[in-house]
Amino acid sequence: MLISVSRLAEEKNLEFLFAGLAKVKAISAVSFTFVLVGDGPQRSHLEKRVIQLGLEHVVVFAGNLAPRDVTRIYRAADLFVFASTSETQGMVLVEAMAGGCPVVAVRSSGVHDVLKNGYNGLMVPESTGSWAAAVSGLLSDRAKLAELSANSKAFAQDFSEEDIALKVEALYQRVVLLHTARQQ
Repeated sequence: MLISVSRLAEEKNLEFLFAGLAKVKAISAVSFTFVLVGDGPQRSHLEKRVIQLGLEHVVVFAGNLAPRDVTRIYRAADLFVFASTSETQGMVLVEAMAGGCPVVAVRSSGVHDVLKNGYNGLMVPESTGSWAAAVSGLLSDRAKLAELSANSKAFAQDFSEEDIALKVEALYQRVVLLHTARQQ
């Protein structure tokens, strides 16, 4: 099972994602289902595009879901697929990794911050052929997929609430110590 979580809007590059999925379907010996979580102004257009590409039996438009349900889907999915080139932070990638989903993404600025190519996913150029080959390759290589999944979970731990809280606490302690030292 492949998953993506996104607002269904033009800047999320979903046309690319669906064109890439059509190529995955054509080249992969492994059957798959793609679940798209989210909603937005392009939903109707994208539903039509899925039919044009012959993906209507592969793609599930899940709509907006409660966070706990998104977490369940992350845990059930094999791979998080991503095509946006306009991300600034890539937090959805970290969320996917926390659920054990390695990522195949188009190379872009926000992706570089969280995706370690070959460790917790794969970064590819904005080419549907390259993207589809990466997705298909991981679907057929269960050992590599399992390795990337384990690495994804480990990587995401650095972004856990507990870890972030400890880092903020340490920062505050440092600021207080520096302030106190300057007062003396």
